[in-house]
Amino acid sequence: RDRALALAALPAACLSKAADAEALLRWTLLLVRPHEAEAREAWTALEAIATHSRDARIGVTVFGVRSIAEARDCFDRLATAAGQRLGCTLVSYGLLVDDVHLSRSIVTGRPIALASAHATSARALADVAAMLLGDAHGAGDA
Repeated sequence: RDRALALAALPAACLSKAADAEALLRWTLLLVRPHEAEAREAWTALEAIATHSRDARIGVTVFGVRSIAEARDCFDRLATAAGQRLGCTLVSYGLLVDDVHLSRSIVTGRPIALASAHATSARALADVAAMLLGDAHGAGDA
C-alpha cells in the first residue's frame, strides 16, 4: 500500500521521562479500560503527555467494555477533564468490546488478527487502525 503508519508501545514508566520522548508523544493513542483505577492511570498519562508535548494529538480507544454507553461515558469523562484541566482535546478512536478471543490473544501473546480473525474485537481493532491511518494520511503523517 502507499500508506504506512508506525506504532510504538511505550510503557507508563517512559512517561516519567516524557520530555526525552516529546517527538514520540506528538501523536499518542491511549488504550483505556473503563474501570476507575485504570481511568486514573490514563489520566496520569494524559497529564504527562499534555505537559511535555503541548501540541500533541491525543487519541483514546476504550477497551474491555460491555456496551457503547460504557465506552462513551469513559471517553466523555476523560475528554471533559482534559479540556477543562489541561486545555487539550481528545479524539475518540472507537472501542473494543470485552471479548474472550481478545483475552486469549493477550494471554498467548498472539495478535488477535492471526489468532481469531473472525472475532468482533479483531474487526473492531481493524476499524481503529483504519481511523488512525485516515487521520495520519489527512495530517500528512503517513
